[in-house]
Amino acid sequence: MDNRAALATWRLWMRLTHSRAGDVTPCEPSRGTGPFVRFGETGDGDAIAVWAPSGAVERGPVVLLGDGGEIRVLANDVPNALALLAACGHVGIADVVLRGAEAGEPEEGLVAWLAETFGVRPPGDVRAAVAGAARRNPDVPTG
Repeated sequence: MDNRAALATWRLWMRLTHSRAGDVTPCEPSRGTGPFVRFGETGDGDAIAVWAPSGAVERGPVVLLGDGGEIRVLANDVPNALALLAACGHVGIADVVLRGAEAGEPEEGLVAWLAETFGVRPPGDVRAAVAGAARRNPDVPTG
């Protein structure tokens, strides 16, 4: 399943369950300035986006756009980024990745849905998974 289809499926699941895993709520995919297509927002002004410099949302890595201008690669694709949200539980993904907070208890509903829908499971260590994704995607600008 490509990123675009995964996003549509996730948005529907979120509307049905009202989950707040990773403190992210879905938004309609939109291109702001630059090569990023936003698809999720946190309560603190951070965003989750696909890096799509060519406009091809279907196959880009997912990044966290911090409200202070930070950019961090999260995962190779949308399903694995959603697994990070599940791993954070009700603690914000930005708080874990950018601010050093500890992840909460995994969001079990999202964990089960991700396993059934995409065959992915949350990582045991969110920061290690993010570091691995950054190494696998060296072309993504970070800051």
